[in-house]
Amino acid sequence: MRCFHTSRTRPTSRARWLLALALVPVLAGCPGKHKDKDVDVETADDLPSPSLKLNVGGVDPAFGTAGRVFPVEIFGAGFQPGATVAFSNTAGAAARVTADNSISVSVPGLPAGIYDVIVKNPDGGKAILRRGLTLKEPVDASGCRNFSIYFAVDSSAVEPAMRAQLDALASCARATGATVRVEGNCDHSGTTDYNLALGQRRADSVARYLQGLGIAPQKLRAVSYGEERPAAAGSDEASASRNRRADILVLE
Repeated sequence: MRCFHTSRTRPTSRARWLLALALVPVLAGCPGKHKDKDVDVETADDLPSPSLKLNVGGVDPAFGTAGRVFPVEIFGAGFQPGATVAFSNTAGAAARVTADNSISVSVPGLPAGIYDVIVKNPDGGKAILRRGLTLKEPVDASGCRNFSIYFAVDSSAVEPAMRAQLDALASCARATGATVRVEGNCDHSGTTDYNLALGQRRADSVARYLQGLGIAPQKLRAVSYGEERPAAAGSDEASASRNRRADILVLE
């Protein structure tokens, strides 16, 4: 018997490539493989906004003068339009929600004391900041008197002899909430630009000293007039020493 042997040939690279092309439509139709499906996707715009928890975090300013009406800003979270504000048992006036985290409102003329700040939303939610507002008795501002302090030649350092007056002024200004304006001045020596710069350094030096004694930065103004506002018109040293100064003015 004659035996016949069949030889198996490996497909060529071209044949393999053609076979792969032929299988693409078949695989594309297999369920669960590459078939596109319409899927409903929930976007961020469709999601409900999370509600903020109502709370009161602070009041600005947190201190005021008893018997006076003044505006404050309430800070926190979750404030709704139409929210109301009360200071302990007394309602604030003209409350207006400016954002979900701030409310502007007027403090009525309340007696001296420490008050809770209470915010109520239209939906019934309520938040309280305990002891959030302090009102003090008004102090007579007539004790805060204007005066001048003096400097050495080319110096902006506050001399020890001048500090007692500044200490008394700071105590009065803190109690009354007055604004203090410091005006730096120079004698006639030096150029105009130099004297303006020196006068500013003198005013800034006094303002920094007062700030260190507890006067808030927003209650201080520092300006320079250089040699333009002499206190004495002469050209001698006695006149020049009177012009090397800072004028301290108390503003209501």
